[in-house]
Amino acid sequence: LRSSRSRDRDLSAILQGVMFQMTRHLHVSVQKQYASFQAKDWRPSVVMIAQDTFERNEAFDILRWISYRYGFGTLIHHIEGLLSEATTHEARRTLTKLIQMTEGSTASVFVDTVVSPDYGTALSQMAQTAGISGLENNCLFFEYPAGNEERHNLIVGYCALSSPLGLNQMVLRSSGHRFGFHRNIHVWLTEGDDINANLLILMAFIISGHPDWDEAEISVFASFPARDIEKQKLNIIERITAGRLPISKKRVRFYPFTDDDALENQIVRHSGSADLTLLGFRHKDISEHSKELFTNPADLRDTLFISAAREVSIH
Repeated sequence: LRSSRSRDRDLSAILQGVMFQMTRHLHVSVQKQYASFQAKDWRPSVVMIAQDTFERNEAFDILRWISYRYGFGTLIHHIEGLLSEATTHEARRTLTKLIQMTEGSTASVFVDTVVSPDYGTALSQMAQTAGISGLENNCLFFEYPAGNEERHNLIVGYCALSSPLGLNQMVLRSSGHRFGFHRNIHVWLTEGDDINANLLILMAFIISGHPDWDEAEISVFASFPARDIEKQKLNIIERITAGRLPISKKRVRFYPFTDDDALENQIVRHSGSADLTLLGFRHKDISEHSKELFTNPADLRDTLFISAAREVSIH
């Protein structure tokens, strides 16, 4: 082609055009089958709209672990301002840096930029945009550094803003520990986690499927008031036996708590040195317990808070 048609595009450009066409056809095909796909095989399609993408790597690590084999991750860098020649050039430069970041980490995360007057507008726009998989995004992901009260308040506000969208929400409280030696992931099931339980366990297994976590062990802890522990234990065992919880009974440890030995104490005692701890929260906690939300328990390392919009079915 190069020798006989030197004026035409080179071979790499032709192949790239073919790939774009194939991608378009695949997206259209998947979209047509979307309804039946939802019922048969749920997969996380996670989108994160970030303003401090290059300051910390923990959130990007979570996205690349989720995207490694089972899920899909999209990172959108928000550039504040009105669309203009200057912000357009800035967006292009930023996108180049983002692509270099994904290449350097061999991540399967799709990256892009968005120019918007404020974060709330960008969040509303991008959360409703189809992800790289061609499917609708079903998880919103936020991150803030532990101890940063201003950033914490913003994240709580973003969760409240995005709650009507009906998406699962994940909030990473990064501690600077950088997930330690990637050896242990702790999942806690507590009161009010009936809807969250499957998603908590599933995300733990998805993350541990990445080579970075090759030697990781997943531990599931169920903690309830002492007066209800036996009832809750039977309930969880029944759900496991019926296949509604994707975990073996041998992996679950039960711990009752009392007013003198609170739930937070139990979590810190058993998971204070865990490389990653997963906890559930409910949408109503955003308005009723906004100050404590994502800050307690405080004495943990990297902590991922998860709220499911609806129970995820595991097949």
